[in-house]
Amino acid sequence: MLKHEMCLFPGIAPATPTPFPGTPDASVSTRSSGRNELFMERDLIIDLGAHNGDDTGYYLQKGFRVVSVEANPILAEQIAGRFPDAIRAGPLTVLNIGIAERAGTLPFWVNEDRSVWSSFDRELGGRHGSRCHAVGVPCRPLDAVIGEHGVPYYLKIDIEGYDRVCLDSLRAGDCPRYLSCELTHGDGLIERLHDLGYRRFKLVNQSTYTDATPVFDNQIGFRALRKLCAYAPAVKRFVPDGLRSDFDTFTPEPGHRFAQGSSGPFAEETYGPWRARDEIVRRFDDIRRRFLRAAVPLEQCWYDVHAS
Repeated sequence: MLKHEMCLFPGIAPATPTPFPGTPDASVSTRSSGRNELFMERDLIIDLGAHNGDDTGYYLQKGFRVVSVEANPILAEQIAGRFPDAIRAGPLTVLNIGIAERAGTLPFWVNEDRSVWSSFDRELGGRHGSRCHAVGVPCRPLDAVIGEHGVPYYLKIDIEGYDRVCLDSLRAGDCPRYLSCELTHGDGLIERLHDLGYRRFKLVNQSTYTDATPVFDNQIGFRALRKLCAYAPAVKRFVPDGLRSDFDTFTPEPGHRFAQGSSGPFAEETYGPWRARDEIVRRFDDIRRRFLRAAVPLEQCWYDVHAS
């Protein structure tokens, strides 16, 4: 095993692995679905793939303690510089680490053109011929991070191709109340969430924060009808039930505007009703088929799944 490195940025917690500490003193038990082997910290969110800190800032604004995990050293330093008061006061911990199957140091491919594309996967980190370079980043398994900081109320996962690694590190009974992950670069994620004990799901379009399907350039009539519904919502009453949600729009939270690329609302504030696994799987398969029929690359099928 490679030697685990320490984080060098002021205000960012070191990445040294720690033993599993057991039950935190200030926690409360999770719901009665068997998730009681550990205790859940109701005021804690773990932000995996924090990027520039937009999501972290939103969670802090809502009064949560946040463990902000970002593998890119430059972005981790920027997050620490963006929220120095939260770090000093205690609500924020910034970890400049990656999440992997085991502790060690791995090459992280920093995309020089679009930082959001950076990844431990070389192909994703340099997609479309974009420039990237490798840096060694200390990594830890997700269960070790949770063991140190506690089971969060909400776990956001957005780490460009490594979402499944995170889910495989979780154990049924030790999971957060709410969890979201990106579906673009992973297969079997919804099934894995179901195996972990999650039974309620939402499919969220990350461009609209609804479960709306995309409108492609060749769908001129559909685009016109959607725009009409946006200006005259009453028109939606005449849209068939199977398409009605495609014309819904997300109502922004008062006092907060989500920046492009943000994960958006979480937990019960996400758009729409919770649905069963099979319904979500069918809907996502249908969306992917629409992309293929329109000859649009599936990597542009940018949806998160939220689970509870």
